[in-house]
Amino acid sequence: MININLQIPSSNKIGYAIKFHQNKQMSELFDWIYDNFNQFFKGDNKNKLELNNKNKRQTFRSSNQLVSSCISEKDVLEINEVESEISFLSFCLQSEFKNLNVKIQDDITIQELIDFVYSNFDIPLDIKIEMIYENQNLFNLSRIQKLANLNVENGATIKIKPLYPLDNNLINLQLICKDNGKSWRYQFQKSDILNTVINSAYNCLGLDENSVGFSIVIKSRNYKGDANKDRYKTLSSLKLEDDDIIEVRILYSGG
Repeated sequence: MININLQIPSSNKIGYAIKFHQNKQMSELFDWIYDNFNQFFKGDNKNKLELNNKNKRQTFRSSNQLVSSCISEKDVLEINEVESEISFLSFCLQSEFKNLNVKIQDDITIQELIDFVYSNFDIPLDIKIEMIYENQNLFNLSRIQKLANLNVENGATIKIKPLYPLDNNLINLQLICKDNGKSWRYQFQKSDILNTVINSAYNCLGLDENSVGFSIVIKSRNYKGDANKDRYKTLSSLKLEDDDIIEVRILYSGG
């Protein structure tokens, strides 16, 4: 859960302190705000609402972007009604390991789409990507262009390809769950990111990553950082070695 300061201009209060699950979608946050504060809105169309994130100086509309990719802890959000209703665009983001059907407002910029891809495909921020649509790499275009101006069609496919440095060396890591004492030994490629290891822990424990959070500790003679901040770095860049230990502890569980 993240703490948010919600400001509603038509309300007499300075702000409302709310908590919301960071793994839910922005559309769910908009639904929750509308259901709980609809007395402050003139119209009855939630698709005419927009959120202004004052900390990030960005404006968001209802979409299936993750809350965590748009909002941080204690951000100040101002919600407003606008004249025009949202125009949605549906397409598929396709990578070698994952396909993601996206429904998102068509006025988002290429930069916002890039941020969405990095967040939802577990790609380290220091790794460049290709985003191919009709033989052009969107990653190389002007980041302020909007999808609507690129004539991206409904039902289109945008191919995502991370340009990882090649490191096919294998590494054996031990996963330990501190809550129940269970452990597993798995083999990974050094070009895998730490989040790939964490997802293996979810699978071993039969848990849903959208409803359970983990705290991670790496036990390695070479690694001295904060694993919870390094989830999107490659195992090679973390300088992990065979038989290093990844400890996970369940922080929370719930919808």
